[in-house]
Amino acid sequence: MESVQLLVLVLMWKLSSASVLQNQTKTRFSPLLPPTQTRFSLPVLLHVSSVFRRVERRFLSVTIDSSLASEEKFMSLLGSPKVRTLAKALSPAFLRFGGTRQDFMEFSPIRRDASSSAEKSCSARLLPSWLEQRLKKEWSRQQILLKREDLQRKYKRVKFTEFTVDLLHSFSNCSGLDLIFGLNALLRTSENIWNGSNARSLLQYCESRGYQMDWELGNEPNSYEKKAGVRVDGFQLGEDFAHLREMMSQSKLYRHAGLYGPDVGQPRNHRTDILQG
Repeated sequence: MESVQLLVLVLMWKLSSASVLQNQTKTRFSPLLPPTQTRFSLPVLLHVSSVFRRVERRFLSVTIDSSLASEEKFMSLLGSPKVRTLAKALSPAFLRFGGTRQDFMEFSPIRRDASSSAEKSCSARLLPSWLEQRLKKEWSRQQILLKREDLQRKYKRVKFTEFTVDLLHSFSNCSGLDLIFGLNALLRTSENIWNGSNARSLLQYCESRGYQMDWELGNEPNSYEKKAGVRVDGFQLGEDFAHLREMMSQSKLYRHAGLYGPDVGQPRNHRTDILQG
């Protein structure tokens, strides 16, 4: 009910300020004052007896930028008890792991036996406070290097291991969030076709661990030419998504998992088309 009252106040403020401009009155209107304290008023009737539109319960969601894995030790920050406690308050929601650097990351497993992976217990990977403080200080310095990469648009290749995947799943699972993992779409053949072999290796590892998660292919492919000198048209991107969906369909765990994208960053004149689609 409070949200409805807030909506009414916003609508009345918008309409009242518009009336001020149209009437060209000399009355001073302060947006800090509620509409009831101005000389203008407009009755608003809201029908709240039925739902007009309903969004997915996880609609308001969050992202952990993939730059956190630029050095894998920083992934340990997801073991912070404080961060996990705060994250629980955001559920239900999706937790997306991705961003610009997801298209420069490559899964490089180091364990021969998946059973030797980290424990699934939510208390198994809690970060000691002294280590958390040290990592935060180091992260401040790391951000300077990351910003330099962004300005120069020269991104180094990053290899990540099972450690990153285990921590992400542990964090999302123990926080009540649903993980969406962003895959590298810039791993391409000489014919500019997406090379899914690395993604297949990652899917196989996650399936061996029983990690329930969804997937995303690529981040803002409209900017690939600027940041990587690679151009991928819409047709080829569609073929790449079909390739990934086919890989997922061969997995008992991921055949019905979500696949998200393309993640377009600058729709410009196509905003209406995207929203209506």
